[in-house]
Amino acid sequence: MNPESLRPVADHLWQSTLFAGVVGLLTLALRSNRARIRHWLWLTASCKFLIPLSILIALGGQLATRTAKPRTQSSLSVMMEQVSQPFTGPAITARHLPPAPPAAIPVAAVLLAVWACGFLGIGCVWWIRWRRIRATVRLASSVKIAAPIPVRSSAARARHRRASEAAPLRSDRGARRPP
Repeated sequence: MNPESLRPVADHLWQSTLFAGVVGLLTLALRSNRARIRHWLWLTASCKFLIPLSILIALGGQLATRTAKPRTQSSLSVMMEQVSQPFTGPAITARHLPPAPPAAIPVAAVLLAVWACGFLGIGCVWWIRWRRIRATVRLASSVKIAAPIPVRSSAARARHRRASEAAPLRSDRGARRPP
């Protein structure tokens, strides 16, 4: 592989790293909010790792716009356009993708094989552990307890809860009643 063919990969890596850094800072800033918000932030960051920005821009360019008059660019859009530009060369669009040269090593096949080996390895380990637990459960015998275990009804539990809430706390043990 020559460095020219690695240019899109390098662009994707630095853009994804920058995006992950921004999401990390947003997560720290929003840590007092619900976990759902932080989850969605990290989910978008994960999706960004999967899809390069140049492909998203090319796909967005394929959509027909319905604007009647041209708008002036805001400073945010100008900044986003500058940030999305590759640092090593021109952006790759979906229309002008050069045909890929035949690779000596099929990278996709190697990655699929590595993933499949990991999946099968983890699956086998879980299956072996499951079989051991199943065999242990089959060999186990039930234990007879001589002493009866008292079972409280829900009404008895409610009475006990109300009684414990109403009882004053003893001050000689250093405990205080919460405000």
